[in-house]
Amino acid sequence: MKKHELIKIVASLVVLLCLATLTGCGHESVSLADNAVPGKDETKESLKYRSPEAAAILNALKEDNHIVSNLNLTEDVKTQAMVEYIVGGMKRVDVSECPLKFRKAYSDHIAAWQRVLRTVHDFSHEIPTLREWNKVSALHGTEPRTDLEREVFAKFDDVHSTFDVCTSIAADYDIKRSDYDSKD
Repeated sequence: MKKHELIKIVASLVVLLCLATLTGCGHESVSLADNAVPGKDETKESLKYRSPEAAAILNALKEDNHIVSNLNLTEDVKTQAMVEYIVGGMKRVDVSECPLKFRKAYSDHIAAWQRVLRTVHDFSHEIPTLREWNKVSALHGTEPRTDLEREVFAKFDDVHSTFDVCTSIAADYDIKRSDYDSKD
């Protein structure tokens, strides 16, 4: 085979390969990134939550869970100081990258905790420390007998229902409670 014929064949192959690449040869295009092996810092979790919205919600819920799990509670802790710590921590949770629906729900959840704070302040003489708070909160689910119980139970229900909205939105993004709550 002459050198001139070999160049024609190679040139034809290059043209065919270029055309095949551009048209896809009837096959679905596959990116090299699709077959990439995860790097050292890419965990199974980060691969699962490729959606930026899902990742943002998951991070927000992890931050939220971290607030309460970091509390060093004894029965002598001041109830108002504990709730102020929770509210302050929640206000620092970054929800800026979360979908609007989640940001609104989380804002409503913070507002529910702020209502708890007002109740704790209003009844500070009856529930000054966690010891008294625990006695009242242990009765949640029973029929309230006092104004304090009515207020605390209503605030508990409010906190739980607003958090349920947040977790429902998270579930829409395939985020389970066990993904952000280490107790599960």
